[in-house]
Amino acid sequence: MERTENGIVCDFLAGYADLKKIDGKIELRFSHMATFDEGEPFEVLARLCITDSESYLEGRTIFQPRN
Repeated sequence: MERTENGIVCDFLAGYADLKKIDGKIELRFSHMATFDEGEPFEVLARLCITDSESYLEGRTIFQPRN
């Protein structure tokens, strides 16, 4: 995960909620700062962006249930 003054960029591990199997991975970009526990599963509302040279998720919000 990389935090900058412009936001956050990280690899989103799809299907990894059970911490056993990764279904896939895609770059997740937030153009704003977001606060969440990096060591716990979370859900993301994002838009899939596809260009000629890349595919990535443009993050909008994060939901992370608290135990």
